Amino acid sequence: MLKKEQNKKFSLADFVWLGFNYTVGISFIGNFAILANISEPDSIGIHAVWLFAVEGLIAGICAWAFAKMARIHHSNNNGASYIYVRTTFGKFWGIFVAFMQYVSLPFLITIQVMMLICGSFGADWISQVNPDGSVSVPWYAADWGSFGDLWLDFIGIAIYMAAAAIIFGGIKLYKKLANGTGIIKWITAGFLILAGLVLAVQHGGENLSYWGYNTKFSLPGFIKAFNSCFFFFAGFEVFSTAGWNISNPEKNIGRGIILIMLISTIFYIVISIIFFAAFNHFVQNMNMGTWSLGFNNKIILYGGPIIMIISALALKVNVAMQNALYGGTSL
Repeated sequence: MLKKEQNKKFSLADFVWLGFNYTVGISFIGNFAILANISEPDSIGIHAVWLFAVEGLIAGICAWAFAKMARIHHSNNNGASYIYVRTTFGKFWGIFVAFMQYVSLPFLITIQVMMLICGSFGADWISQVNPDGSVSVPWYAADWGSFGDLWLDFIGIAIYMAAAAIIFGGIKLYKKLANGTGIIKWITAGFLILAGLVLAVQHGGENLSYWGYNTKFSLPGFIKAFNSCFFFFAGFEVFSTAGWNISNPEKNIGRGIILIMLISTIFYIVISIIFFAAFNHFVQNMNMGTWSLGFNNKIILYGGPIIMIISALALKVNVAMQNALYGGTSL
């Protein structure tokens, strides 16, 4: 009976895999456009590489504190801040916080899906300013309207509800679909990383010399970049109280959070170096811009953005599923 019950729970490896998927996405590359480009005010250039190491250390310290809190504020239920409030102030306020989580999450996910649509396809968002000052609009650009358009709201709400409803199928089904969307996300993201590697091999020495020679450090740039990049490590405060859905939670939650932070930091640093070696300037949406900036092959120019759209959708579905898991008393 005990063994059967353990099989329904997430192992340490499962927890690390889910947490990494929840925390890390490939879209952080797009942030280079406003943080690293030499032409931008308060640019940090290649300093972004060591900035991620500092961010990872600080986020890791915060995560360690949350891991300690998870051991003190534990419950048979999962639910992030719900657990902290319930064990500190009582059941009523815990339920109140859980209710607010469920009220706000659909709107947050809806906004994220709308940003995904407009950020991936909107002409105003993905027009590329070339080094010579000219502006090019990719083939997939379209006028999708403003963020307030009702039909975009419906798309976001429908995606969120479909993903969140999976939680009612139980842990076994949840594991399969969470793993599936995570695998799709990283296989498709792998094409972008591979493209970066190919370009890095071709132009790496020249581009790294360019960044190293032209990069200037400024305190305002560091502060702006620090505030922006810290969100790439966000998530540990949510899944740190994943409750008794994790096997041996007293030990595995703390270990898992530290491992997730370490792996995430290494990932960001490695990918940053690859893309600094691949390009000497960035556009606002590098997930899409990589293909048109680095390649002339029509199959790559058309296929790359489509693959990135699939990757982004898999990411949003995976995050929506995990938000449903970590929300107050879902299971």
